Amino acid sequence: MIKNNRKEESDNLYIPIDIKDIIKNKSKFIKYNIAIMQLNKDGTRIISPIEQIEKLYSNLKSNDIPPLFVRNDYKTIFEKDMSVDISRMSSSDKSKHFASIDTYEKLKHLENIKKKIKDITRNTVFDKKSFDIILDVSSDINIINKVTVLENIKTHPSISEFYKKDTIEILKSVKDVIKGVINIFDSNKDKVNLLEFVYNTPNIDTIMHSNRVFSIFTGFILYYNNFINIGNISKIVRKKFNSTYMNYYKQIFKKYGINKGMDKIEDVIEKSMCAIEKKELVLYGLGALLHDIAKTENIDYLDFDTNEKKLNAKKHVLNSYGLLTKSGGYPLEVLFTVAFHHEYYGNGYGIFKNMYENKLSNEPHFITKHAITYDVANISSCLSLAYFPAKVLEIVDVYDQLLFNKDVKNIKLEDTIKVLQLMHSKYIDETTCLDPIIFDIFVDYIQQIRVDSLYSMRVI
Repeated sequence: MIKNNRKEESDNLYIPIDIKDIIKNKSKFIKYNIAIMQLNKDGTRIISPIEQIEKLYSNLKSNDIPPLFVRNDYKTIFEKDMSVDISRMSSSDKSKHFASIDTYEKLKHLENIKKKIKDITRNTVFDKKSFDIILDVSSDINIINKVTVLENIKTHPSISEFYKKDTIEILKSVKDVIKGVINIFDSNKDKVNLLEFVYNTPNIDTIMHSNRVFSIFTGFILYYNNFINIGNISKIVRKKFNSTYMNYYKQIFKKYGINKGMDKIEDVIEKSMCAIEKKELVLYGLGALLHDIAKTENIDYLDFDTNEKKLNAKKHVLNSYGLLTKSGGYPLEVLFTVAFHHEYYGNGYGIFKNMYENKLSNEPHFITKHAITYDVANISSCLSLAYFPAKVLEIVDVYDQLLFNKDVKNIKLEDTIKVLQLMHSKYIDETTCLDPIIFDIFVDYIQQIRVDSLYSMRVI
């Protein structure tokens, strides 16, 4: 600390500031080397670095902190970051940028994103340019969530509730953005094929993988809703249940030691199959976008040729769930979509196995009723083995991982067919990891792509 007893000019140069505003803008105070002045009881003034102030706050009660002051032009200095163009930044540079700005500026950026989404909504044509904007928007909200979560859990416990409020505020704006994107996809689903744009997306990093998964996931749920609404459950699925699907579900229940009679969909899927409301899809979509939030690099979690790979794959699921849970503010629909997206009906990894074993330990005669539920309460209580949006995410995640292989230069029709055949052979027939009914509907969704448009598309 540097003592400074000179009072001349200080009264004009410094203005009072609250400790919470200092902590909230910590990265900027460090970035621009702006010191904080504290006024001691004896009238002396001490210029302190931000790190000293934060340590002071963690060791003292709020009402014991001496008056704090900062140079009166600090807000003007902070404004420099407001005009930064991040649209051409890499994911890594975006992460650094969003980590350097405060909640107010993140929210302001999210408001600008909302305007972009509204502009796309007003356009009569949804084209590749519009989709590229959505990809960029998806990257931003993914990174903003990650940066905010990390800021929250790394901070001192005494101000965790303060940061939790920031998380909730940002989350509200993010959900508004996702709702806008879903509405765009929904209003254009009969005019353009979303998959055409997805297949023309570069395979750059984990963020881009998450962006593609989010787009395919939300596009599929909209297709699934239409599949339900036009009566295809009765026309197709019910007719095939006993001959095609029932044996798969018997294997699934056998994995958990459950001998269950079944002869209709309602015996395996709670309340049969139902359409997803928009408000639920917003939460599911957010879970899909953030499913790899703790993942720092691409992991081939479909190829466990070493124990290290298996451990890394397992860690990224648990860490992603842990980050979002510790941060606070994320609904269970989001948390469980992230937590269960590699369960694979007991053949994968995640938190459900422990939940189920604890349930049986406390209630030895407990019997799970369904394979799939739409209700977070029923997955929490283990009344079902799987959570619907997580089962959808499993399929989309595996599909994207296999299709956008690092060696693939062009996505062709034959590539999508090979991937779907491999998924059915390895993850349904060989071992029932993916849900067979949802998978068949997903195949219908993928096959709607126009055959002639696939052959000329470059991915990277």
